[in-house]
Amino acid sequence: MIGVIANLSEHGVIREFFELFKTPWEFYRSDRRYDVLLCAGDAPFPPTAAKLVIVYASSKTLADTEVEIDSQRRSTLLSYKGGRIPVYEGSITFRHKGCGILTDEISHESAGYLQQSHGSTLARIGYDLFREVHTLLTVGQPTAN
Repeated sequence: MIGVIANLSEHGVIREFFELFKTPWEFYRSDRRYDVLLCAGDAPFPPTAAKLVIVYASSKTLADTEVEIDSQRRSTLLSYKGGRIPVYEGSITFRHKGCGILTDEISHESAGYLQQSHGSTLARIGYDLFREVHTLLTVGQPTAN
């Protein structure tokens, strides 16, 4: 089961996202332990609430206490295993973090990192997943992508 922590203003797009993929999920409940916990933005989360905690945000968050933000971009292309991910609503990169799996296509800086703690894995991704989904559902993407 996937748990989701996000601002109330994003709940509509989150419901649409999971409906598209027919994936079992629910908004976070403190009495549950999840396989995966998706956190959008700077919402606080309990680090032991899931085996895998994925934090998506295009700015510094509470999860970034020991991380230097290297750069912020309005829009960019990220690279993942040779594939391109266009990001329309902003992204950040991290200094001295990450294993190069998700990188900014131009600067080659890390746009994501993994960290082990409290018996779980934290994946920090430098863009806002649900803001990107909202843009794709309401505006669409350029034909070039």
